[in-house]
Amino acid sequence: MRYFKRLGLFFVGIFAEWFFSRYLSFYGLAPQILLILTINVAALWGTSGAMILGFSWGLCWDVLSLRLFGARALVLTLIGYASGTLRRQIDIMSPGSQALVIVFATVFYRLCLGLLSFIFFGKFLWLGWVVFLIEPLYNSLISLALHLFRGPEKIG
Repeated sequence: MRYFKRLGLFFVGIFAEWFFSRYLSFYGLAPQILLILTINVAALWGTSGAMILGFSWGLCWDVLSLRLFGARALVLTLIGYASGTLRRQIDIMSPGSQALVIVFATVFYRLCLGLLSFIFFGKFLWLGWVVFLIEPLYNSLISLALHLFRGPEKIG
């Protein structure tokens, strides 16, 4: 039963990322649902679960986006590892600390994608200052809303 829940979480994550980026995007600003879910999985299941789901989500999203194949898989795997390791030092299940981790992870995510784009294409992938400054706050607000929606129980 646990594996069906995790498989369901995988497909819900992909669908939510597609839906938010396709229909609820404003001037290139859309919440990074897969990033938020990767950090949530790291808080709940630890490093290995977050790395596996982060890699799978990133690879699937790279296939769907047709841009810089493998970059999101790499970055989400790194974020899953880092937040799973950080789980031992601080309580990232609490909404405030998780929102703060998501702010830093979003900045790291954007900078890593830009750097990988620069390495392979010779052009830094930059969406603009507005997206770079507002997206971390937007993601942390979505994380807080997810925490309120989910409640104290675990997602898997």
